Amino acid sequence: MKISWRWLSQILDLSYIDPVSLARTLTMAGFEVEDIKEIEISKIKDTILDVVSIPNRGDLGSATGIAREVAVLLQQKLNFNFHNLFFSYCRNSPCQMNLNRDLNYIYCVMILVKNLEIQKSPQFIQNRLKFVNVQPVNNIIDIINYIKLQWGQEIQLFNISGLDIIDPKSILTIESYTKLNNICCKQAHASSVDIDRIKISNIGKSELPMSTVLIEMSIPIINQSGCINILGNKLRKKWQNIDENVLCHAAQEFIFLYKKFCNASIQDYQTLIVRESFQKCVKIMKKNLMRILGPTTKHGQVLSVNELQVTRILNWLNLNPVFCSSFWLVTIPQYRYHDLEREIDVIAEIARTYGLNCFYDVLPDVRVKNKLLQRELLQRQIRSFLRNIGLHELVHSSIQKIHNINLINPLSDEYSGLRHNLTVRLIQSCYYNVYQKNSELDGFELGKIFYVNPVSNIMCERLHLGVIWSGKSYLSSNWSCKPNSMNWLQAKGMLSNLCQCIGVNLTWKKAHSNFYLKQVFYPQRTANLYSSGKNIGLFGEVNPELSYNLGIRDRLYAFEIDLDTILYQMSNSYALGYQLKPYSKYPHVVRDISMVISKNVSIDSILSIISSINNSFIQSIELFDEYLGDQIPLNCRSISLRLKYQSFHETLTTVQITQLDNIVKHMMKNELNVEIRL
Repeated sequence: MKISWRWLSQILDLSYIDPVSLARTLTMAGFEVEDIKEIEISKIKDTILDVVSIPNRGDLGSATGIAREVAVLLQQKLNFNFHNLFFSYCRNSPCQMNLNRDLNYIYCVMILVKNLEIQKSPQFIQNRLKFVNVQPVNNIIDIINYIKLQWGQEIQLFNISGLDIIDPKSILTIESYTKLNNICCKQAHASSVDIDRIKISNIGKSELPMSTVLIEMSIPIINQSGCINILGNKLRKKWQNIDENVLCHAAQEFIFLYKKFCNASIQDYQTLIVRESFQKCVKIMKKNLMRILGPTTKHGQVLSVNELQVTRILNWLNLNPVFCSSFWLVTIPQYRYHDLEREIDVIAEIARTYGLNCFYDVLPDVRVKNKLLQRELLQRQIRSFLRNIGLHELVHSSIQKIHNINLINPLSDEYSGLRHNLTVRLIQSCYYNVYQKNSELDGFELGKIFYVNPVSNIMCERLHLGVIWSGKSYLSSNWSCKPNSMNWLQAKGMLSNLCQCIGVNLTWKKAHSNFYLKQVFYPQRTANLYSSGKNIGLFGEVNPELSYNLGIRDRLYAFEIDLDTILYQMSNSYALGYQLKPYSKYPHVVRDISMVISKNVSIDSILSIISSINNSFIQSIELFDEYLGDQIPLNCRSISLRLKYQSFHETLTTVQITQLDNIVKHMMKNELNVEIRL
């Protein structure tokens, strides 16, 4: 928006400020001035301020709007409330007003003009237009453009010459609008001209005479996609930044200029309040204002914003504040309806008017370090561990095509739902890496998953951790052997180390027949993960058939655990994650037991039977070997357990240890019918 200094000086008192200082003031208030130019037209010098347009401040698109903003910053009071009373509220009778409620206007001015003469504009109007890079055309066009630049008011001009349809004295009654629309709707496109200078430039070349025109100046209803004028033409622009007072000023100046420089006669005009405008009020809480803005600085002293300053600023902004003990109630003017909607918007205006550079911007000296939330601490521990073992962190969008929860207004079919697991996207990333001729991907992701609670039928979200390992050949038992690919137990060991790092005790159980993600994992090599008796996730090998179809030749291992369940257990646990026990000064004894068991017998059942022996000498039980092959029946396997015996009172003798071994072997034979090999 280009602003003429001479034009602005006729509205405001700028005798005590220069253009550079005003540009600095506007920039500090949020209205950046890109350039200041000195120009001369017709031996008249002027200074042009090029102000950057702000999308949500359409009211600054005219000289009046800029003058109103400058008056606030310079603490000058502009009075736009006075206008010709005869002109402003000349309503029709109530019966005529109620006949048609389809007009999308709050306030409308209709002017019937006759005997127009097309000629050159006066020199002062031409100079005003040239100063802001608008080329003069003729008096009719230039006056319309002048009113638009001065007041920001859009004008519709309709040529109704030759349309002998309605008595001129009643042409502006609402009863006549529908009749006029029905009769000349076919001719409207040829005889109506919009305010746009490009479209209106054919006035002088029109075949139709311009002796009689109808002028429409209106305020449409805010938030309408388009406004319908009296002839049924859709107006594409939204005129949301004019109030009734400015419209009346614009109409009065327009009539004066047309009568003086177009030799026109005003046959009739009407001001119609089609729909009453509503008052928009916003409550500003004092505590919110002080909390958001904070203290101010003046002459090096830190001060608090007081009520008198705030009330004075609100009056400058034309918000008509009413102060109570703990809040201000302000009335939003009509030209600011679209950008002052909430309490925070008005607070931002107060800060901008007072001066953003006048607030105390030094951060307080906080000597107490805030503790991290348990959720954030857990995520940092997980990230640190997984990065240290060589995994890459991956981030995927929660919106995808395969879903259980549909979005109401999706961007496309590819992004129409919310994910319900992390594992599928991790496998897709691994496939994409292989497809791009890269190696398999080892990565993890911390993200939200979404599901519908079957009990309450409410959508829920949970924080999950998903990890995928490829079976790349990088593990070797010694320097002379070739590296081997990762197996199931080694992947399980990495998960166990992670859970030990974050303080989670895992329990492994065989996955049931209809487990979660059955299409992804290999059923015989999948386990459910439990912590404190609650299922927290799944671990297993990705189905080899699926990996082969994706072009992945190595084995893939993946797991997904629910971190929200783990956090809930941590927050509701009153016991420490470790136990303090006295240390025995007597040596411990280790004995190994080998046995042949059926493949259907789980290791958990064996460990639980041994743990049920009420003997304080048994300190620990570990599985250290499993064998399948020769001399072992087809449906059986050989396992080896390592038991650790120790007493806190004496050194155990051979006889005591032998008795303990016999008790363990006897219970295993009776409970599980196993064959003891050693």
